[in-house]
Amino acid sequence: MKTADTAARPILTLRRYVEELESSITLCLADPQPRAAHHLRTSTRRIEAQLTLLSLLPNLTLPEKVVNRVRKHLRELRRAAGRVRDLDVQLGLLDDPASLIGGTASTQLQRHSHKLRSFFAEERQQEASELQSLLQQLQRKLTRSLERLFEVLKPFEPLTILASDLIAAVQSWFEHESLAVLQGKESNAERLHDIRKSAKLARYMLESAPASARKARKLARAFEEVQQSGGRWHDWLTLFAQAGQRLGKKSPLTGALMRHRDTSLAGYRAHLKTIRQLHPRRRTRARGPNSRKLVSVCLFTCSRSAAFPTSRPSPSSSGSSPRASRT
Repeated sequence: MKTADTAARPILTLRRYVEELESSITLCLADPQPRAAHHLRTSTRRIEAQLTLLSLLPNLTLPEKVVNRVRKHLRELRRAAGRVRDLDVQLGLLDDPASLIGGTASTQLQRHSHKLRSFFAEERQQEASELQSLLQQLQRKLTRSLERLFEVLKPFEPLTILASDLIAAVQSWFEHESLAVLQGKESNAERLHDIRKSAKLARYMLESAPASARKARKLARAFEEVQQSGGRWHDWLTLFAQAGQRLGKKSPLTGALMRHRDTSLAGYRAHLKTIRQLHPRRRTRARGPNSRKLVSVCLFTCSRSAAFPTSRPSPSSSGSSPRASRT
């Protein structure tokens, strides 16, 4: 298989995700159904992942003002859509009270489940309305900020990343983001949730490689497992906290949710223990103030004449290949 067949094209991938975001915005403006709200939040995360990947490219420096404006709008949309999505998930977890205990639900458990569901349903309606209001306010601003971003990125559109180098980049980034937790030095709920979000971004960065890049896609699936197991734990944790606040710690529903929280946390920790052994890193982690920036220029390839028109001589004049030189 040719190397080019497995190379990622991050800017073209970014364009595709922006198109998906625009479609999700249109659907949510019409009716923020669960699937539309979920796709809206996922699209913002995928765009964020591509921006993170681009920030790792040693030969590509984007104007902070342009990128930060896009990130700001995405963050606002993601949080609003996230509140709707979280309520959809919590409603789904309470859909069958008997499944929470693996048997027949008591009358009290059913009553408490119904009470909590009623509260979530009312809150969901309010959050969905607020999401639509925010979309109406931000849609035009977001469109302009994204147009400006693509104007800046236009000279770099031919840029590609070899699948093997994409794997190395993502592993290094994820290790930097999660090292303390993976080594067992930090394990509070907030940090564990941060690791889950980092795993999600790592997955999305790896999925910018085509399906033919089997190793990259295999590692993406491993990160997805971490993301999903961490998500299950956080969903039960959040629901348990809500039940304790509104029903009290002595509620049978609160007790059932606590057991699911603890079981899912054990599964999540098991995934965290295995993620680092899947693909051993091939290079030394960068150190110092720029440790998050990849230091090996040769990790990335692109059309030099298109992506770096003024920084280096053309291949015809220098006799060198289009591949970025090593530093």
